Amino acid sequence: MSKVSQHSTIPSKKFTYNEMPKDASLEVNTDFSKHQVFEKSEEQGIKDLRQLCQNAHREEAWIYVQGQDTQTGKSKEFWYEVGNFETGVSFTSNCKHLEYIKEDLASKGVKVQEWSQYHFHPQKSETFDTHGNQKTKTIKNKYLDKTISPEDYVASAKLEQYRQTHLPDTPPIDNKVVTSEGIWTSKLTQELEIPEDKRDIKRYINRPARKYARSEKRQDRSCYKKGHCEMDHKKIEKNLSTPYMEVDYEAFVDKEPDLDKAIDINRLQQTIAAI
Repeated sequence: MSKVSQHSTIPSKKFTYNEMPKDASLEVNTDFSKHQVFEKSEEQGIKDLRQLCQNAHREEAWIYVQGQDTQTGKSKEFWYEVGNFETGVSFTSNCKHLEYIKEDLASKGVKVQEWSQYHFHPQKSETFDTHGNQKTKTIKNKYLDKTISPEDYVASAKLEQYRQTHLPDTPPIDNKVVTSEGIWTSKLTQELEIPEDKRDIKRYINRPARKYARSEKRQDRSCYKKGHCEMDHKKIEKNLSTPYMEVDYEAFVDKEPDLDKAIDINRLQQTIAAI
């Protein structure tokens, strides 16, 4: 389960983004002083995240941007790594990244057309024993790693609220969670004025999140006992969607996270026949 904390406080030093090689895969970066930026398509980035779901031990977050070159009009796509304090079940991300990303893109001559915050839920996590020794364990039948967490849900609202306040000339931003089975998307659908709408925030965002958190914990315990998870995605979407928040789930059609390494059955059969 992801425990996302979004902070709108101004950092003591401006974030910078190191450009990564064209063929580099998205990775977990634990160096807080050096964030990364990758130029790659959304499809390829999601492929990388699916691999990380299988192999990584900590969560990580990125802002995916689909932009337009202001000179040529051509489409440009980037992944800005924005996570801090990554663990096997959580990370933090500063909303101020949105402003710095916009500035960085402007220096490249790129205007934001669409953007999303992405992170993934790993099937492995780092834990520590009573002596402080680091261990890695694989968690099976983990309900919490296959769904959106209450913290992800609330973070969606905070991220979009920050954008509305500080970057009103940019498009809305949503929050996407990649799991081993599919992608959860949550987004704020109406503008909230702070502090006038505190009552609506409590009613339509915080209250559903708390109710969902209790249900999620019961489901997680049940998965351990049964040895498998039964998830009603449509029910979760319905329970979390309100007049202010929309939640959607899209399952992966294929079951192979690294499509480039998938076995070509026809080629295999031809090889066997030739032998």
